[in-house]
Amino acid sequence: MREIKFRAWHRETKISKPFTLNDLSATQKQTNYPIEQYKIMQYTGLKDNTKWESLKRSEQQAFFEAQKDCSSMEQAKEKWNGKEIYEGDIMKTFEGNIKQVLYKGCCFFLSNKIGVDSTYLTLHVTYGEIIGNIYENSNLLKGGK
Repeated sequence: MREIKFRAWHRETKISKPFTLNDLSATQKQTNYPIEQYKIMQYTGLKDNTKWESLKRSEQQAFFEAQKDCSSMEQAKEKWNGKEIYEGDIMKTFEGNIKQVLYKGCCFFLSNKIGVDSTYLTLHVTYGEIIGNIYENSNLLKGGK
């Protein structure tokens, strides 16, 4: 069964964090930020083809620290199987195209623009890589094919 998760982008602090529905009210109480200040992106239930070796050291460390059952970086590396894909992510497809992950009509798509040149996300997951998201890296879409 697919895990129901989200990622929140806070407009003022420019911080992006994953969360579950249980985390939402606790986070809001801790930060005193109203929910309207967050842009919420849904987890697709899929992971991309990013290899451990292509992650930044800080990304490797964050993954290791999030794994409760890993006592070494080598164990974390063995457990790694790609970046989680969220709505709003930017993916480089196996053809080299740069596209945005969209949720529309109960499906996740890759698209340059809403409703234009869309393909199902599942067709690209095996070889595509997440290279950013629309809030932190919107400039990546400007040069996309």
